[in-house]
Parts: sequence; structure tokens; C-alpha cells
Amino acid sequence: MIKGNGRIIIGALLTLAIGLIMAGCKGTSADETISTNVKSAFAKDTILKDSNLSVDTEDGVVTLSGMLRTEGERTRAVEMARQTGGVVRVVDKLDVDSEATRSSADKPASDTDKKDDKGGGVVQGTKDLALEAELKTKFAASKDVSASDLDIDVKDGVVTLSAEQGKHPNLKKAAEIARGTGGVKSVIIK
Repeated sequence: MIKGNGRIIIGALLTLAIGLIMAGCKGTSADETISTNVKSAFAKDTILKDSNLSVDTEDGVVTLSGMLRTEGERTRAVEMARQTGGVVRVVDKLDVDSEATRSSADKPASDTDKKDDKGGGVVQGTKDLALEAELKTKFAASKDVSASDLDIDVKDGVVTLSAEQGKHPNLKKAAEIARGTGGVKSVIIK
């Protein structure tokens, strides 16, 4: 039979055990929320929405894994995860598809546009595609610019930025970032 101090000790141990269980649940819930928020940001992003990335979070440390097409997409994914609330650090275990990289590297590296194989539209030059990816990554990293509401077109180093009326209040800030990027000849705001 436990009397007096024994009951107090057992009560304290039970309280401690329940507190530890609740703290463990809280950490798990916070980590799940962070993972959900990162996945949601990827799903809303015009570049990463179709990528199949794994997002695991433990104690605020986000681990990204999966396959992407370009280094620009990889940089964008890491930056978007870093900007998510509650993230302490991002571990990059992402891979870039060497086939996609190799096939784009096999194309001539000129800024001139070429007709596509179907005889229809115009295909963007390799340098312009790289510049567009770099700009999207910079916009995603900026707190002042929302890349998801912004249309970016690059042709021969000329960047055209446009957004639906009232959807992008910082179009001028996006233009400043674009002008400060190497390879950009001029910026047009529509």
C-alpha cells in the first residue's frame, strides 16, 4: 500500500509520462504541418506542380528527395522549402534527370529560335530557357515577388514580365531582379 509521498511520486511520474507523450505528439504534428505546407507550395508552383517529390520532416529539418528535370528546378524546390514557416534546415537529396539534361545539352546552344518538328510554333532557345529558369528561381527566393502569379517569357535575352491585372502588385520589383540578372538584355513589363 502506497501512502503519502509514494502517491505524490507516482502522480508526478504519470504527469511526466503524459507530458512527454503530448510533447512527442506536438513535434510530430508540427513536422506533418511543415511537410504539408511544403508539398502544398510545390503543388501551387507553375514549375514544380507536376513533379513527384518526397518531403519528410523531422524536428523542423525537411528532407527533399525525388527526380527533377533541371538544376533550376532543384534550386527552386530547395528555396521554396527553406521559405516555409517552421523549417529549420533543408536536406537536398534531389536528383536531376541526366537524360533530360543530356537531351537539352545536345541541342545547339544558340539564342535564336527554331521551328519545332511539327512545322508549327516556335521553340525557345537553350540559353533563354536557362535564363527563364534562373529568373523563376530568383523570384521564388524573393519575399517581394510571387512567381506563381507572374508570366515570364524570354526571347533572345529580352525578358517580358506580365501578370493578370491586380494579381501581382510587385511587378516592378520583379523587373529590378530581372535587370540584375546576367544575360538579360532588357526587361519589358506588360
